[in-house]
Amino acid sequence: MKTLTVHASSTYDIHIGEGILPAALERVAGRGRFCVVTDSNVEPLYGETVRGLLAAHGRVSGFTFPAGETSKTLGTFSLLLEHLAGAGLTRSDTVVALGGGVTGDLAGFAAGCYLRGVRVIQIPTTLLAMIDSSVGGKTGVDLGGLKNQVGAFHQPRLVLIDPDALSTLPAATLSDGAAEAVKYGVLGDTELFERLSRGGWTEDAEWVIERCVFHKAALVAADELDRGSRQLLNLGHTLGHAIEKCSGFRFSHGQAVAVGMIYAARIARSMGLCGPEVEADIAAALTAGGLPLSAPYGAAELAAAAMADKKRAGGEITLVLPRAIGRCELRRVPAAELEGLARVAVGAEAPDDQSDERRTIAMEIQEIRKRIDEADEQLVRAFAERMRAASDIADYKREHGLPVWDPAREREVMAKQTKAVDGDMAMYVKLLYNTIFDISRSYQQRRLHRGGELGNRMAPERKAIPLPDMELGFPPPAPSRKRRKPSPARPWWPVRAWRGRTASRRATSCSHCRPSCISSASRACFRPSKAGCAATAYCRLKTAPTVRSRRSTT
Repeated sequence: MKTLTVHASSTYDIHIGEGILPAALERVAGRGRFCVVTDSNVEPLYGETVRGLLAAHGRVSGFTFPAGETSKTLGTFSLLLEHLAGAGLTRSDTVVALGGGVTGDLAGFAAGCYLRGVRVIQIPTTLLAMIDSSVGGKTGVDLGGLKNQVGAFHQPRLVLIDPDALSTLPAATLSDGAAEAVKYGVLGDTELFERLSRGGWTEDAEWVIERCVFHKAALVAADELDRGSRQLLNLGHTLGHAIEKCSGFRFSHGQAVAVGMIYAARIARSMGLCGPEVEADIAAALTAGGLPLSAPYGAAELAAAAMADKKRAGGEITLVLPRAIGRCELRRVPAAELEGLARVAVGAEAPDDQSDERRTIAMEIQEIRKRIDEADEQLVRAFAERMRAASDIADYKREHGLPVWDPAREREVMAKQTKAVDGDMAMYVKLLYNTIFDISRSYQQRRLHRGGELGNRMAPERKAIPLPDMELGFPPPAPSRKRRKPSPARPWWPVRAWRGRTASRRATSCSHCRPSCISSASRACFRPSKAGCAATAYCRLKTAPTVRSRRSTT
């Protein structure tokens, strides 16, 4: 077993070795509750095994979501948080991310947010997750078709990498990881790059994983929050994420990053940073890994998608450009120049004017969109009818004094509708009906609170705060012979308590006089000074500290 240590805001180990899971979990699991988060692809392969290993250390629950990037949403994130709360996890318990990059990002983000942070153990099962996403603490979900737009840094407690899991991966999934491995080679490891270019590297998968993880750990230690050198890891990702968005995630992350690296090499060549051999070498390594070299999207389309990416800062966007194999640099370019650079990137392989292939794709998409439009029309009509029924329910509840929320009815509807669909669709139906229930409850509350006796009873009670019977003001202060220039208002006043302790309280306006005094809403001027001004008054709390203004004349 190989062990690497990451030194970031928290220090943690990365264990790499075949068949390490039983021994590693036995040694580090500790006691408490565990929640194993995985997707529908990994669950039948490793879910029961991992939960069985953890069961000896405490209570174990599981959360399984439909596999794929489309599940990496705020909706799935919300369901996971609800599951963690329902399972009774505390801040001393642990979330276990078992799966690929989507699982690791989703589970890590939930662990970072739930109770403001609980432990998370990363157990990656794909090559991409092993060498990249499971290390470094970047977590998040997609928003509006944009990659990782919502997220946080939350370092794992432990990372367990078992290369044996790669034997269950299809070739396409393995190729995704190969793209990230080629990236590390282009960034600085020429030996790794040459090994990947020759192909057949899967026999040395453990060695490839160790090299990539070593580089990732070093960059994380140097720049944990991704504000400097760690941004080099975005090689191929700026336009790669744009490709993912334009394709509706039909291009996998690894495929998009591969094309993004080719585009980055072309942009670098146009700027005079490298020669044509760099693009040729990268293309050879990607081809050996079974990865694409182009995408059927034009420059304007890619530039528009990239402009919404999180890598944009103000009017500039950061690109990672290769100078040679093993050496890259960060280059900030004006956002206005991005479309021109994208034109250089796509070259003749994907012209902006639609080719025959692209016209065919566009026509097919239009046909599918017609079906979606028809379904949307039916959905809107059905939703309107449901809300009219909810209105009738609200009227009935008003007449009979019934509460709005009926959890038993919601569970009944949820169970009935989820049984009506098969497979992964049940999860999405659950997401849909959670939203519908929220809207329906809100609509009923609004109708119930519009008026009437029941609405008044159900509205939140507002208790009036009694005020002491006091006069509305004090007599003005006696005029002084010498007129002094008024001193500017001071935002803070020194305060002295009875026991000699000194504190500071914000000056507020007394409710019984115009000048500022040190009384607040919980204090009241009960005795004026000799001059009769509240600004020179003594104020008293119920807790008995006596407070005196600096401007007091007594």
